[in-house]
Amino acid sequence: MTATDFPLLLAQTRSRLDKLTRPTFEREVVEALLTEIRAAYDRDAALVNLMLDPAFAGALNARQEAWRLFVQTAVGLGIPVPATSASLAYYDAYRSARLPANLTQGQRDFFGAHTFRRTDRDGVFHANWTDKRGRVPFSRGTRQKKAPDPFYL
Repeated sequence: MTATDFPLLLAQTRSRLDKLTRPTFEREVVEALLTEIRAAYDRDAALVNLMLDPAFAGALNARQEAWRLFVQTAVGLGIPVPATSASLAYYDAYRSARLPANLTQGQRDFFGAHTFRRTDRDGVFHANWTDKRGRVPFSRGTRQKKAPDPFYL
């Protein structure tokens, strides 16, 4: 979608909203949001993500404390908020230059003999996770109990 597509999108949305029996407030909110989106693409037609627009970035940054508190409270109360918590995770991931994916990469390498890259050295690496007998060295001497069947707890 390009900046030239937004006038058409805005016009189509307005005509559809006019046909609906929504309160005026809801129509105004949707129109205001679409107007802000169009303005963002008018400022930068090559914008790859709205979170990179200064206006949207500022709005998200100003509201992130409340956003986090909302997700924390809902999760603490056992109320699922998958879209809200996933969008917060996406926001955090998108604005981070480097994330701690080393655990995920290590697990992939251990279970599937995948390779991984390091941030301190160039190249592709694979670790030998087992000893000569095929055992994981750090688990020697530990016996794992069979996990209880969750259906018979």
